[in-house]
Amino acid sequence: MKFTRLLLVAAGLALAATPAHADDPFVLTLKGVNGHSAHGVYDGAYFGKLTTGGSTVMDGFSMFCIDFTHDITINSSWSVTSGSLLDGGTVNGARNYIGYSGATMTDFKKAAWLASQFNPLNPGDYSGIHGAIWNTFLPANGQGDLSWPEIQSWMDKADAAAANNFYGMDFSNWVVLTPTGQYGQVQLTTTPEPATMILMGSGLIGMFFVTAQKRRLD
Repeated sequence: MKFTRLLLVAAGLALAATPAHADDPFVLTLKGVNGHSAHGVYDGAYFGKLTTGGSTVMDGFSMFCIDFTHDITINSSWSVTSGSLLDGGTVNGARNYIGYSGATMTDFKKAAWLASQFNPLNPGDYSGIHGAIWNTFLPANGQGDLSWPEIQSWMDKADAAAANNFYGMDFSNWVVLTPTGQYGQVQLTTTPEPATMILMGSGLIGMFFVTAQKRRLD
């Protein structure tokens, strides 16, 4: 089965974090999806578990797939690096893994803004929102844009948000999880309060989750 994006399972999800060493590898496990699907893929939030050095850092947090070009399966795991959405090195590594060298930091901000629009009360919007996230990074690896009719209005909304400086949205707590090997998907998530976040390489990362990622799960 294919999976698309993580549903923003926003408020109220408290995730425990434990200290991690900067030289420890992080392992991300896809634990499941929120269950909403359209056009043969799951959209909205995915749920993950993050470990390092054999210890759990976060469990059951929400994340959003922004990578439509790689397939993953539930309960599969892969090594990742974690970095701030506002870091040029993070953006460069993620776009190279996705396979779209033309992606800019503004594109990643659009994805985060779109992920923040997921609303459990409006699941009918999920396919349009997630499709717009995926199309932001397509074509990648020769993949053409998704042609779902509901996508364009959300692409237009994301463009408008970018033109208005994303209405003052704070991106400093957004984190990109990028695979270090050939297997995996690029995921986008947010951190909770800075004091409770774990430093994943260079910054605090806790993982509550408010952004999205699409991908097909076979």
